[in-house]
Amino acid sequence: MALLYLDLDDFKRINDSMGHEVGDQLLIAVAQRLRGLVRANDIVARLGGDEFAVVLLDSGGTEDILRLAEKLIASIRQPIKVESRELVISTSIGITVAPTDGDSASQLLRNADLALYASKRRGKNCIAFFNQQMQDEAMRLMRLEEDLRQALAGSQLTLAYQPIVELERRRTVACEALIRWQHPRHGWLAPGQFIAAAEQSGLIVPLGYWVLRQVCATLVACLEEGDHAVPVAVNISPQQFRDKGFMAEIRRILAATGVPPRLLELEITETTLMDNLEATAAILADLKALGLRISIDDFGTGYSSLALLKQLPVDKLKIDRCFVQDLENDEDDRQIIQAVVAMASKLGLEVVAEGIETEPQRDWLMAFGCGFGQGICSAGPSSVEGRLRRVSRRSEAGVDPVGWATLNRMGD
Repeated sequence: MALLYLDLDDFKRINDSMGHEVGDQLLIAVAQRLRGLVRANDIVARLGGDEFAVVLLDSGGTEDILRLAEKLIASIRQPIKVESRELVISTSIGITVAPTDGDSASQLLRNADLALYASKRRGKNCIAFFNQQMQDEAMRLMRLEEDLRQALAGSQLTLAYQPIVELERRRTVACEALIRWQHPRHGWLAPGQFIAAAEQSGLIVPLGYWVLRQVCATLVACLEEGDHAVPVAVNISPQQFRDKGFMAEIRRILAATGVPPRLLELEITETTLMDNLEATAAILADLKALGLRISIDDFGTGYSSLALLKQLPVDKLKIDRCFVQDLENDEDDRQIIQAVVAMASKLGLEVVAEGIETEPQRDWLMAFGCGFGQGICSAGPSSVEGRLRRVSRRSEAGVDPVGWATLNRMGD
């Protein structure tokens, strides 16, 4: 027996833009297509929302199951006519097989859900079979989530500061705050080792507010000591940006710390900004009214256009490192960076290139007119970064590391 777990890609977009009646008719059409492709003794069920299950009895081998799954994907991908409109939607599928993967309903549903999650991570319109590595990874993330809750309540988290420099003069003009975790068993962990667990559990929201509070407290401490403070950029996760209490929490942090807003820069990913453009523009306008600077992070990896950028009150574009790492050998990357720099110049935006690792990369970027950069080769040792790190470590004990009000609002 095989269990296929299907989830429609971006179904919420159709519900939000066209209404639930259109969404319901689309679900009915999808159900009919699923039913039409399986045998009479197989089972098709809607589990809820935009999720379906297909149970194949006497399913045959992996190739037979895969062949049917590909037919299901191809069928659903065909345009569906609803109220004189032709809608196109895709699906992702997770597959588990009994008794190989499990012999109980709960176990198979869990396996299929893990496989579906894996298929979603690969992109839309994908298929994934369950394997034991998925279960191991799920257990690892669960343990990491439990540890992260303890870290938020304790003193295991700290910040590092990476300089953002003016490439020509190698002068530090700002820094980016990067979170680090001193795990009691695993030692120092970089964001890539635990951010996925934080996003999956929802802990990314209180974690993001902890970073904001810490950065603001550090900047104020620098000013009180008479140090020259440069702006510090803080990454804002998609979940945090869409948090209902986002603006209220930003205002609370600014008021509680007394940090000059001009010293705080919020980095928001391109894909986050392009989601619900009208709501995004309103939030950015509120942030700008507070005096904060806004930069678009990982620029070039999403789908924004010049017309869309004109609608957003942003100050800076950050070119994703994937375009910088092969800059010396890849003509396409060079053309993309040149286009981004030229576009930003027309809009009056600063451009920062991320991940500069070699002198030739820096030289190419300067030749294209890119004024600023980050990375191990963008500048020498920064006294500004050193002061921030030193003051940050002293001030961590004085900053509430938990943000329990936020944590309690979101629940467990």
